Amino acid sequence: GTGCVHTAPAHGPEDFEAGRKVGLPIFNPVAPNGYFTEAGGEFSGKYFKEVSEEVMDYLQEKGLLLKRDKVKHNYPHCWRCGSPLIYLSSKQWFLSVKRIKKLMIEGNKKILWKPKWAGEHRFGDWLENAEDWCITRTKIWGTPLPIWRCERCGEIRIVSSKKELEEAEVKPPEIRLLRPWVDRVMFRCRKCGAWMKREPFVMDTWLDSGMAHTASIDGLHNQDLFKKLFPYDFITEAIDQTRGWFYTLLFTSTLLYGEPPYRSVLNQGHVMDAQGRKMSKSRGNVIWAMDMMEKYGADPLRLYLASKAAPWENMNFVEREVEQIIQELNILWNVFSFTLTYFELDKFDPERISVESIQKYLKPEDRWILSKINSLTSHVTSNLKAYNIHSAVRAIRDFIVEDLSRLYIRAIRRRVWIEEETWDKKAVYATLYYVLRKLTLLIAPITPYLAEKLYQEIKLRDDPESVHMCSWPRPDEEFIDEELEDDMEIARTTISEAIALRQKHGRKLRWPIKTLILAPHSPKIQKSLKKLGEFIKSQVNALELRILNVGEKPEGVRIRAKPLYEKLGPKLKKDLGEVVERLSRMDGEYVKSELESQGALKLVLSNGRSVELSEEDLFFEEELPENLGKISGRFADIYIDLSETREIVARSLAREVIRRIQVMRKEMNLNISDYINAVIVLRDEEDLQLLNEMKDYIMEEIRGKSLTITLDEKKSLEGGYEKTWNIEGKDYRMIIARAGDQ
Repeated sequence: GTGCVHTAPAHGPEDFEAGRKVGLPIFNPVAPNGYFTEAGGEFSGKYFKEVSEEVMDYLQEKGLLLKRDKVKHNYPHCWRCGSPLIYLSSKQWFLSVKRIKKLMIEGNKKILWKPKWAGEHRFGDWLENAEDWCITRTKIWGTPLPIWRCERCGEIRIVSSKKELEEAEVKPPEIRLLRPWVDRVMFRCRKCGAWMKREPFVMDTWLDSGMAHTASIDGLHNQDLFKKLFPYDFITEAIDQTRGWFYTLLFTSTLLYGEPPYRSVLNQGHVMDAQGRKMSKSRGNVIWAMDMMEKYGADPLRLYLASKAAPWENMNFVEREVEQIIQELNILWNVFSFTLTYFELDKFDPERISVESIQKYLKPEDRWILSKINSLTSHVTSNLKAYNIHSAVRAIRDFIVEDLSRLYIRAIRRRVWIEEETWDKKAVYATLYYVLRKLTLLIAPITPYLAEKLYQEIKLRDDPESVHMCSWPRPDEEFIDEELEDDMEIARTTISEAIALRQKHGRKLRWPIKTLILAPHSPKIQKSLKKLGEFIKSQVNALELRILNVGEKPEGVRIRAKPLYEKLGPKLKKDLGEVVERLSRMDGEYVKSELESQGALKLVLSNGRSVELSEEDLFFEEELPENLGKISGRFADIYIDLSETREIVARSLAREVIRRIQVMRKEMNLNISDYINAVIVLRDEEDLQLLNEMKDYIMEEIRGKSLTITLDEKKSLEGGYEKTWNIEGKDYRMIIARAGDQ
């Protein structure tokens, strides 16, 4: 290239600065409406985009055009209508940054930024390169610049109050602090006596908002309140405000008070559409918050937005994910409904029985959930203080679904189903009340409406009127047992894996298995499994639990050493077959011990050849007896005994019957407290005997006053609800009626 470049000092910031350095005139022939003025010569009165083409033609005619080409580059356009823009130079008022730049940089280092990089780099770099602030705009609407200038001598007067305007020599009948009224105010120049007129500018709106630290509480007049609150603990806005509001607040505060106006800043990302695109009315992909709140409610939307992503990250708004949130809130609602139903049924009074008063009756699962809710309180509190809102809310969601509903409620159902009033049942009720009360306080800032509704259901006589008038909960350290929480994670994982093993072998969870056998991977895991053995056994629905020593195998399990053919084939060639046959007859445990003690298994073959096999040549496989199934779990090898005894068959059939009667109770809209009379009509004599053996158990589970199990197909129940069910290929006719309705 020639090294020559086009420059227009009046029409671009870079050109302006370069022109000033070399003394070029700031020539501006374009008016604010984009049309050339008289200074534009023959182009006067024409739109600047049209003139671009005419200039090219002019140069062509004069023989001055060497080459014409198009280059694709970024170009400024109006954000609202998309019209092309042109930079224009004009005289404006500025605030100098030089005096306070160093002070702003030092002040910024004392601010807690979330995320850290936004303050150190994005905002920090902006401060390092900060330029003088142009505080005026050439438009009508806005705060008028309060500066009057003498038409003759140029003397300046800064007006600081409406009272000064009212004392002006020339003024309109009504003084309003907006254009055009304020433009009609004129003063006599104190220096030369000529007229002073207002500079025809309004102030940058960022200067208005940049004074929010003082204006929002009328700090100039209410100085006691200002001194009490300033500097403010917290501010939050979108990440782009590092170059907007966050900056102007810091600028004005440093200029006025010598320090930042805020101690911490939480940056927020933007909400995008489901495909990650910026929302735009022109694109038609705007999702209106009010529409979503009317459709789903405010609480689900709040919970979703608070947990979807870190506050400072952009998030894609996926509507179906809000529906998932509603399902989780329904789980919480159902937990409360379950709890309040049994509280009412058994007349439980949390004012009389607290969890502290029945600690000696607490079972491991009770102590675990008490520890979890207090650990959750600590976790949520620390994360909210650190502005990791997403981490706090995700932990709450996980606690509701995984800990409270899927584990604890499922674990304690049978403990509250019993009729008699026991301390064991009271321990469950006291635990549930304690947990739900603390959980309600934790969710209050996130789902305020649901929290208020739940709080009104459980608040005590002397409690504050609203959940939002309560103090923030503190963790009760005496209930936190980290070792028990670790033990339960081991148990939870093991239970999940054992249930998966049951399903693999076609054993429904309602059907008990004879034995659950656990072979722990370490002594610590063995200790944890033994501590929660009864809990694990009940959740897996096993009649018996055996926890082996580390390295121990169940009876009947054999270890076989198997060859790795890809290793031994090239090494043994024609002798491979004999080695495979010899290994098939050897005890795998013996082979293992030889490898561990000698480093190799030595074999002398029939042809006299001596062969050494290493760990790399072999792998080991368990051979299980027919009645065992196995899965290698994270913490233990898990075995289940699939043998079927008469008790197992009877209990399995009883649970199938119970489940169907419970469905019928629900279809009749019976209350949990309602007793029923029931008739079961079947055709199989063996099944009749099995169900009669489980009759007391069935009556307890279905809340029955009477139960008739019969082969008589004519048997019925007056006014009863009847339904025929197919269980494992056989038909069972069941009739139930609310006790007392016959």
